[in-house]
Amino acid sequence: MQAQLVVIAGPDQGRSFTLAEGQTVVVGRGEKTDTKLKDPQVSRVHCQVQMQAGRALLVDSGSTAGTLISGNRIKEHELRLGEVIHVGGTQLQFKVEA
Repeated sequence: MQAQLVVIAGPDQGRSFTLAEGQTVVVGRGEKTDTKLKDPQVSRVHCQVQMQAGRALLVDSGSTAGTLISGNRIKEHELRLGEVIHVGGTQLQFKVEA
């Protein structure tokens, strides 16, 4: 299973980030994140996606603006195919390829 986060709205639209099994991808605009987003509304370390046992767990990192799924602020959420993560003014869609 090849999973990825695809930026569908915001300054980084069109970029994508691979989510490998056993890996944690840190989402934010800081230099130490895996995404280095350009959106000034995104926290330096906003959230992270942990890939374990074929599941993707989204965890907010205590960001100021929060991490949203379907308009709801989350602390922890298991991502489902096609769901859109809102961080600041950026939207990332969770996709899986067979």
